[in-house]
Amino acid sequence: MIASNLEESFEIKVKFALLEDFEFYENVLIEIENGIIKKIEHENQGKFPSLILIPPLVNAHIHSGDSCFPDLGYNLTLEELVKPPEGLKHKMLEKIDKKILKESRIKWIKNLLEFGYSIIADFVEGGYKGVSEATEKFSDRYIILGRPSKDRIIEELEKMYSICDGLGIPDSFAYDKDEMKIIRDIFKDKPIHIHVSETKANHIKKDFWIALENLDPKAFVHCTHLNREEIKEIKNLNKFAILCPRSNLWFDVGFPDVLSFIKEEVNVAIGTDNIGWISPDLWKELEILILHLRKFSKEDYSKEIFKWATLNGYSLFNFKGGIIKEGYPADFIIIDNEKIELEKSHNKLLTLIKRMNISLIYNIYINGKSIKIKYN
Repeated sequence: MIASNLEESFEIKVKFALLEDFEFYENVLIEIENGIIKKIEHENQGKFPSLILIPPLVNAHIHSGDSCFPDLGYNLTLEELVKPPEGLKHKMLEKIDKKILKESRIKWIKNLLEFGYSIIADFVEGGYKGVSEATEKFSDRYIILGRPSKDRIIEELEKMYSICDGLGIPDSFAYDKDEMKIIRDIFKDKPIHIHVSETKANHIKKDFWIALENLDPKAFVHCTHLNREEIKEIKNLNKFAILCPRSNLWFDVGFPDVLSFIKEEVNVAIGTDNIGWISPDLWKELEILILHLRKFSKEDYSKEIFKWATLNGYSLFNFKGGIIKEGYPADFIIIDNEKIELEKSHNKLLTLIKRMNISLIYNIYINGKSIKIKYN
């Protein structure tokens, strides 16, 4: 039985829980008080409901504006579709009714929060005008990363500073070095994320090093063609890489060197990228990463991959959490185990990653408050 979150203190019982060491424990009782995990007990006696409790996921990179025109131009290249300002996507964003765009964004973000994402980071195009017309900061878990226009850039950035959580830069060539210095100076205390080496052509032009020198971003998105030296540099500087593997496959630009990111112990988070072409289901990203890794190694990397989608995402956006631990916020997903059957599994986390889908979500708690109830 799951208690109501209307109480300041309550307890939850589940058959399986993925605790702070990212191992599953059975017959787990969790006490929550004022939104914080007060106590965890496991291996209890008695009857426990066939439910699974895990940390919620973090979708570290999406473009929600695409949601208004799914699978537009499905046969076009990445550049033809999304390269600013001539890409078909940008032409559509210019023409679309901004009320419709805003409603679509809000609907999708709220849907995603009910998919089991505790944090969602959105690259919002269109400069200050685009952000102010097309978004709404309705949750502190919705991270708005704006994209400044080049027109009157200082004024533009100063206005954006008040409404954006940070910046999402399209690539290392969208602004010249002087403009990048201005961007870095004005947003020095807010995160800057940038698409890097998504294509081989940009990697050849040394886009990673240009971004590092001129913007000093907190996170590099895609990293499809980074080499081992560049991957090591992200680790050395304690920065983040955000991988979007299904997007890379759809747009036929390559696949990141996932094994090197693991071996170098890089801070990696995961995103689903463009809603218009990629379903925003992070479980599919996890599975494809596991499938890809098996091509290069028979070692089990399920724990590392799952940390990318949980603990690392929390760290990237400076939230406490991403693990189930006493003293931490009561953020978790509760999953119906009947169609997963962890009790039969010889590798429970791997089984969860490969068999989980959002339809199995029973309930979601953020700061001890339920935001979705599947069954009454």
